[in-house]
Amino acid sequence: MSGNKNLLKSVTSLGVVQIANYIFPFVTIPIVSRILGPEKIGIINYAASFALYFVLIVSYSFELTGVRRAVHLNNDKDAINSLFSKIFFSQFFLLVISFIIFIPCLLFIPFLKQDYFISFISFAFCIQSLFSQNWLFQAKQELKFIAGYNFAARSLIMVGVLVFIRREEDYIIYACIFNLVPVLVSFVLFIIAFRKFDLKLKIPKFKEVLNLINEDKIIFFSNLIISLYSTTSTVILGFYHSSSVVGFYTSAQKVVDIARNVVMRPLLQGLFPFIGAAFTQGFDAGTKLIQKILPLFLLLTITVVLSISIFGPFIVNVFFGDKFQDSVILLEVLSIGLFAIFFNMFFGSLVMLNLKMDKYFLSISIFAAVFSLILNFIFVPKYGALATSTIWTCTEFIIVAIQVFIIRKNNVNIFSREQFSISVIVKNIKNMRSLKS
Repeated sequence: MSGNKNLLKSVTSLGVVQIANYIFPFVTIPIVSRILGPEKIGIINYAASFALYFVLIVSYSFELTGVRRAVHLNNDKDAINSLFSKIFFSQFFLLVISFIIFIPCLLFIPFLKQDYFISFISFAFCIQSLFSQNWLFQAKQELKFIAGYNFAARSLIMVGVLVFIRREEDYIIYACIFNLVPVLVSFVLFIIAFRKFDLKLKIPKFKEVLNLINEDKIIFFSNLIISLYSTTSTVILGFYHSSSVVGFYTSAQKVVDIARNVVMRPLLQGLFPFIGAAFTQGFDAGTKLIQKILPLFLLLTITVVLSISIFGPFIVNVFFGDKFQDSVILLEVLSIGLFAIFFNMFFGSLVMLNLKMDKYFLSISIFAAVFSLILNFIFVPKYGALATSTIWTCTEFIIVAIQVFIIRKNNVNIFSREQFSISVIVKNIKNMRSLKS
């Protein structure tokens, strides 16, 4: 029962703070969108999309695999210190490699070269991945620190926007605020982790760094490939169409991202180590826990998706203003895909990765990336952002269908008619509420 209380406390604290975090965009996005306009927003978001590849490289897969390793260490201080050092220096090595690759890109890719300062500042966001070390807080179920980091970063960004963004030419200042503030806050969090967990950073052998990177390569490539049908779609759109079109699409995507991060991120961060610990107690214990969570998750997902679909035009008008009306239809299409991506993350991260179905996870990601890229290159040049949105949505549904097929094929019983009955759902809700007492 104490474990359940820890779970509820972790998810609740993350959820409350994440909601508070995303209240800030209700202040900043309307201001920034109206001052900078679709073109400048498109330039900033395009550079951020390209930089995301390097963020993924530096993050690698440690936010998942670090937690998976740590939950088996049973608070062994020396082992935790060793794992922390290996992950940190692995990420530092990957940051250096990323910088070496980024410089030629900055010099030779026209769009990046055109606004090289914006591109360089966007790349600097990678440093945040080096210092955040969220996997450690997740493993220790100290999610309030992750929530606090997000809250502090977004608070400072909001203050920076209110103070410094006054005219369209301030888009460079906005890019600096948006990318560098999280770096500063993540460094503070890094210091807090050192003191709270009494960590000692020791330089591991280079061979150990390479071994760790090699061991986690499957999940890394899965995450990287996933970006090929999400992030690369924005890059392809920007290659064939104007910055304004990119601005319309990325603004609609921003609303979907807010919904995903408010609802899904705290759930994933809270549930992943908890479900992982349940599976260490036995296969049946893990599957029964998932069976209880799944119907509640379905209700939550339907509520979020319907809300965005119904209030989409109002959201776009309030958030972005009259100049972004072309984003309305894109948001309608993307909100349908949001239903699928919630279950993509649920089945992929909480079920498949906890059951170490890493190779299946990678295979699904490869198929989805190839499918998405082919369709993007065929349809985006002619149909633009509407094609990008539709392809993204279709890809997410295909991924979920394949995940369910593989889970059932491997005799993982997480579905039953009884668990979706009203009486069982009400009972599970009461059980969750009783954990507060």
